[in-house]
Amino acid sequence: MIRPYWTVIKDSFAEAFASRVLWILFGVLTLILLAIAPLGLGQQRASKLHRNGISDWPGLVAQIKQQSVGDAPSPGKRIWTLAGDDFRSAIDGAVREHGPPELSYETATILIDEFNRLVGRPDFFDEASWSRVELDQQWRDLIAAGVENLSKDDLSHLNRRLFHTAFPTVFARAADEELQITYFHWTVGSPIAISRRLAEPFINRILALVMTFFVGILTVFVGILVTAPIIPNMFEAGAIDLLLSKPVGRSLLFLTKFFGGCAFILLNGAYFIVGLWLIAGIRFGLWNHAMFWCIPVFLFLFTVYYSVSALAAVRWKNAIVSVVITILFWAACFTVGSAKHLIENVFLRPARIVRIVPTDGALMVVSQSGAFSEWRAGEWETMVKSDQPGGPFGPNRVLVGPVFDAKHDSLLYFREPRRRRFSLLGGGASLKKVAWKDGIWGDESGPSLPSGASWLFLDPEGRPTAVAASGVFRLTDRATDDQPKPKLWGVTLPFGGVGPYVHLGPEAPFALESPFAAAMHPTSGDVATHAAGQLRCLRRDEKGMYHQRAERDLGEPEDPAVLAFAGDRIVVAQSDGRVLLLDAADLTTRAELRPAGRSEPQAAEATRDGRHFAVLFHNGTLAMFDAEGTVQGRFFGDVSAVAFDGSEHLFVADRDTRVTKYELPSLVVIERHAAAPDLLQAVYRYFVLPFYTIFPKPGELDEVVAYLLTDQTTVVQGPPGATDPREARIKIDIHGPIWSSLAFVVVVLGVTCVYLHRMDF
Repeated sequence: MIRPYWTVIKDSFAEAFASRVLWILFGVLTLILLAIAPLGLGQQRASKLHRNGISDWPGLVAQIKQQSVGDAPSPGKRIWTLAGDDFRSAIDGAVREHGPPELSYETATILIDEFNRLVGRPDFFDEASWSRVELDQQWRDLIAAGVENLSKDDLSHLNRRLFHTAFPTVFARAADEELQITYFHWTVGSPIAISRRLAEPFINRILALVMTFFVGILTVFVGILVTAPIIPNMFEAGAIDLLLSKPVGRSLLFLTKFFGGCAFILLNGAYFIVGLWLIAGIRFGLWNHAMFWCIPVFLFLFTVYYSVSALAAVRWKNAIVSVVITILFWAACFTVGSAKHLIENVFLRPARIVRIVPTDGALMVVSQSGAFSEWRAGEWETMVKSDQPGGPFGPNRVLVGPVFDAKHDSLLYFREPRRRRFSLLGGGASLKKVAWKDGIWGDESGPSLPSGASWLFLDPEGRPTAVAASGVFRLTDRATDDQPKPKLWGVTLPFGGVGPYVHLGPEAPFALESPFAAAMHPTSGDVATHAAGQLRCLRRDEKGMYHQRAERDLGEPEDPAVLAFAGDRIVVAQSDGRVLLLDAADLTTRAELRPAGRSEPQAAEATRDGRHFAVLFHNGTLAMFDAEGTVQGRFFGDVSAVAFDGSEHLFVADRDTRVTKYELPSLVVIERHAAAPDLLQAVYRYFVLPFYTIFPKPGELDEVVAYLLTDQTTVVQGPPGATDPREARIKIDIHGPIWSSLAFVVVVLGVTCVYLHRMDF
């Protein structure tokens, strides 16, 4: 019984190998692989400074200028002495009497070129200038061996590190290695200041895009053209008589022909993917065996389109009609998917609640677009419109805060300058205030924040406090010249003191590499920080000054985290999905859990008494647990914001604009705040989304390919690099495209088999 079907399958493979188009496509794919093969990725020690490696250009310029006029030897004074006239003129032209320095692209070019010239000088290091800078032992050993005896590569590597250690608050996190793209023996572009570990997910995404285009689009389209005649030819005179003369069923015969027709895409797809796997392994050192799982994914993608082609072929017995119907089906899938994503990205996602701020007698929220709203009379009333330029297509800057200042009945917040990845002239941010004034809500700009500010809190006395790269700062109503000023290596930094911020410590050598995480204890005012894999606990003394109390190495320096701090626990939610509960006194681990798989964390919150903690993950999962690590509740799928109201209530935002208030610890629903959907929301919720859910989604199987290669369920848009967990991410739907497309194929093939069974020949 099996032999006739096996014969049909062998005939299908024979037809595929006999196809001239198959060998033409093989040749095209071979040429593509040969063109890609010379690409390589070399790894070398970092020996230059890069624009995107400096996270705070104004802060760097201000520090160099201030140190240059000091009496004591310092790194900035040494740079000023060795630099040329153009460099000094550029610094002088950027410095302002009031406010941070202002730099143009041309100014930054002059400075970075001069920095790299100094990096290559053997006399750059001076013992007196770096006497207050703490260097690791490996750099001390190089200096002790004699700078004049170092190779050119060792010298540049050492001097680059001297720059970083001299100005730790203004340099972004930088690895001691660089990656260089090569083609044959030629270098392509400048070295990329990123470690191989951070570059691998980006490379895997490029591989996914290459496979999607050449296999998922080009090969599948050609495959539809080549295989379209297979089913119609089965009904030609002579062929159908021969097939019906054999002891085979019509449906099984059709299915055998159908799956035999998939041989074309199987051969081409496997050939290209195996070739790409060899190139990635040999040339890039990236042996990702998950690429082999992409072969059945692309085969399944072809099956979805081919099922439509086969149904049309059985109905009309014409190859051209089959191709046209398949193209129309692709257009329908594209239209449905585009309509859904357009409504989400342009209309719904900008209104998605990303911050919840319970205040005295009111509930306020902030949307992803930056609009502030208050729940009033059964709907969300906009207080302040979005401050982000470009609307939903504008730059996605991290929103810090808001925090509710009860003394002044206002919300305080700021947006981080977009300087984390591949930016040029990252500068400081300005504190903003949303308050009721003259009968309306208004958004006022306040003073510039300290250089490198990234977190905003209210201390136990209700005073706004910012955590920056160089320490903790408190906003004051009036600043005087006798206020303490922050110092680094004994040199006063260009912020604090005469400004509205008081530097509260810790004293040097304290510096946090961006991006970093911070959390403040609600009753003691102690601060926990996480940067470059180091967790630190800063104790606040009776005078309000901060001193480092404990420190612990948590592993990979390139993995960001989010923190919560309350009671006697510090919660560290790491980028691999692990959540650590640490003793705040000695930073020992008390519990470890992974409530959302390997999804990246987005935010962590704690009740004021430290009895309950909550971690929100980018895949929409929210986990609440107690101080011993016992999970008390989970919310799945669509959570976008979380907040505690003191120690009694939990607020959770989901379904874009709905906020639910729960009682603690029972999680009994107290009330829900959800406005009636408007026409567009109703159309989306009750028509577009259900139709999209059941409709096949072959075009989104590329997300499955990306997941297989990167093992990431969410992705940040933009180039590679260590990212801030608070940045908005795109959630990858892994299971939806598979199940909806599989159900579609089963239904279409079933309908085709029924039609064949009732058909007269």
